[in-house]
Amino acid sequence: MPTQYRTELAGIRDRTDELQRLWARNLDGCDAAAAAWKLAHGYLGNPAGSGLAVLLFDDDGGTALGAQGLHERRLHLGARVLRAACMADFVVEPAHRSLGPALMLMKRATAQAGQGFDLVYGLPNRKATAVCARAGLAKVAHVHRYVKLLRTRERLATRLPAAAAGVASVFADHWLALADRGRGWRDARGWRCEPASWGDGFVDEVWARRDVQTLLSERSAAALAWRFDAGRRGAWRLSRIDDAAGAPAGWFVWRRDGDGGDAEVGDFFLAAAPRHATQAVTVFANMLRDEGIGAISMELLAGAALDAALAAAGMSRRDDAMPVFARVAAEGGFALPPADAWYLTRFDNDSD
Repeated sequence: MPTQYRTELAGIRDRTDELQRLWARNLDGCDAAAAAWKLAHGYLGNPAGSGLAVLLFDDDGGTALGAQGLHERRLHLGARVLRAACMADFVVEPAHRSLGPALMLMKRATAQAGQGFDLVYGLPNRKATAVCARAGLAKVAHVHRYVKLLRTRERLATRLPAAAAGVASVFADHWLALADRGRGWRDARGWRCEPASWGDGFVDEVWARRDVQTLLSERSAAALAWRFDAGRRGAWRLSRIDDAAGAPAGWFVWRRDGDGGDAEVGDFFLAAAPRHATQAVTVFANMLRDEGIGAISMELLAGAALDAALAAAGMSRRDDAMPVFARVAAEGGFALPPADAWYLTRFDNDSD
């Protein structure tokens, strides 16, 4: 007789031992210490709320065999503040990894749209996209990866002999730097990018001047520090962008990647995007070039105007897009906005 499964909705605080056990056993790179940190900081320390979990059981009852986490978020659109949940930390014990249990977990999670949450969303990998669709989520947009090359030697060395790569990189790097200096003179004269501290008051000042016509996760100083500081692995840094008048215009959260040669962006935010995106990327690139960074990589769901501004700053959009799935309550009076109204970065993806 086939195994019968059931799901149970629980508060994170009510099932801490079971969740830590499942995470440590089934999440890549997660051990007992990492699971304890994830629980304490990622969930219980979340300023938006500690969130929920859907647990999977079989007909034997006692021990949880899988879980789907629901990270709480506060999304803003116009005057509305929406209680949202990002699906993350999906785990199932190896002996129970089949479509049926996975679909049960995800259906119960997505059903929370209208049952306490205004919106449930997720950024699944390619293997999970079909399950998301079958669970009742709608694909609303794609997060794209944008790359800006600053130095070329290491990349050219994979295609050319060492001597030729060295000579070619001198000319290529000079051209890239010259292009950014031209953008700086033409578009970003007087703009600056400099290191900042977590909890700096400028973050709340920029957030208060956000575009209210865009669907945004709350980016208060407390939310930004929770997401990227407080012991996060990888040493995230905060860099402040000031406009030509010296007023704070936005920020980049970034860190060196595993090899240390490139920079990965965790969050990019401007009070007046896309109008100021070209200026911000230009001064950020010049700062990173001085630090010896080879390239900038950034994940972003951007509207057409911001996409064009990033291209003007020398960023190219790559093909490795990540789908965004979401669901709202049918009776909630809130409809999913069009893709151009969304703004998502790595800040909004709680899977790491």
